[in-house]
Amino acid sequence: MEKPTRLNNLLDLVISSDPNLSIFDPIDYNISDHLLTYFDIQFLRTKQKAPQTFIRNYEKINWKNFISDLTNINSSAMSEDPEDAIEFLCSVIKTNFDRHAPITKKHPRKSRKGPNFSHKTKRLIAIKDFHYRRKNISAYSATQLKTYTKLITTSIK
Repeated sequence: MEKPTRLNNLLDLVISSDPNLSIFDPIDYNISDHLLTYFDIQFLRTKQKAPQTFIRNYEKINWKNFISDLTNINSSAMSEDPEDAIEFLCSVIKTNFDRHAPITKKHPRKSRKGPNFSHKTKRLIAIKDFHYRRKNISAYSATQLKTYTKLITTSIK
C-alpha cells in the first residue's frame, strides 16, 4: 500500500511475489475509521484429476474353480475362537476372490460434452426423439417430428 488506510498510518500490508498483482488505492465507504484495501489476484486453475475407481469384475469368474478352492480350505488352520475363525474365513474368501476376480482400475470415460443447450432446447430435442422413434407407427408423430426439428433449429440459431 502506498497510501494510509487508517488516519495517517499505513496498517494494511499486501505481500506477494507476483509483480503483476494489481493493488488499488484504498476506498472510503464511511463504514469505519479504516479504509477498504482492494486488490486483484489472478489465480491459475489447476486441472483436477479424474477420480480413480477400482472394481472387481464378477462376470468372468469360473465359479466351479472358485468353489473348488473354497472347499480345499485347510480346516486345521482355523482357530477354536469363533471371532478368529470368522476372520480366517473372511481372509480366505477375500484371497480367493483376489485370485479369481482381481480388483482392477476402472478408467473413467472422457466426458462427451456437447453444446450447452438451454433447458427449453433440451426438452424440444427429447420430444423430437420421442416422435422419431414413433414415426413409423403414427402419421401424427411423423408430422410432429418435422415440426419439432424446425423448432430446434430456430431455437439453436
